[in-house]
Amino acid sequence: MTFLEGKMMKLITTDDGSNTVLIPSIGETYHSTFGAIQESEHVFIEAGLRLCRKKRLTLLEVGFGS
Repeated sequence: MTFLEGKMMKLITTDDGSNTVLIPSIGETYHSTFGAIQESEHVFIEAGLRLCRKKRLTLLEVGFGS
């Protein structure tokens, strides 16, 4: 028995081939349906690093999701 069997969730493949969890009853996914690469570029590069003009950068990833 897999983790998702018997749950109200299912595993789907995103546009870049990575997987995410979908809750069909509300149409909600854990990660972007575009894929992990696009989501990471948006969160970390576009919304973060491109705005930083410093020569030195300290980054903390605490693992709460993106």
